[in-house]
Amino acid sequence: MAGNPELQPFVEQGLRMKEIGEKLLKLIGGREVQPIYPCVGGFYYAPRRSALMQLSDELAWGSRPPDTACPGWPPCPPRLTTSYEFIALSHPEEYPMGKAG
Repeated sequence: MAGNPELQPFVEQGLRMKEIGEKLLKLIGGREVQPIYPCVGGFYYAPRRSALMQLSDELAWGSRPPDTACPGWPPCPPRLTTSYEFIALSHPEEYPMGKAG
């Protein structure tokens, strides 16, 4: 998608939304990926209001409805077509591809 000039604005918007999410998670969880402050039922502490206010413009941008965030985006992705068939294997008592070991 990034190589298609028509889709470049959508890629940039998606990356901006990802960056906003990472900033928010870092603020709440201590870091962007695999937060270190979560606990059962939430997080160990709430961020200061001043820290959240620094993100207010970005959070407002990220909370826009999708039709205004990505004008002209198709409502549904195209159907996936393949020249092969997907299957799933299962067995009630054994690993589906034979016994291990």
